[in-house]
Amino acid sequence: MCNLNFPNNQAGGFDLASQNLTRRYTNGVKDNSLVGAEAGAVGSAVNHFKQDLAESRADGQISPWERANLRVERQAVSQMIYGLRHNG
Repeated sequence: MCNLNFPNNQAGGFDLASQNLTRRYTNGVKDNSLVGAEAGAVGSAVNHFKQDLAESRADGQISPWERANLRVERQAVSQMIYGLRHNG
């Protein structure tokens, strides 16, 4: 069972998600499944997610609204990476 009782100032898995998105992007560039404009678009999306995460943490707490938005953004970036790496 997953323990979801973490302090509100923690990212609740978003650090791991950020690392995972960065890893998937880097692997895509290395194996040439992301090239040119695709790589630029994914890189920008990953950086935007990281920036939004940092801004959400800036006041010391991530509100439920911010957490929901981060989840939506994380999922969108993940789907973008998958689609572009598989030429979908």
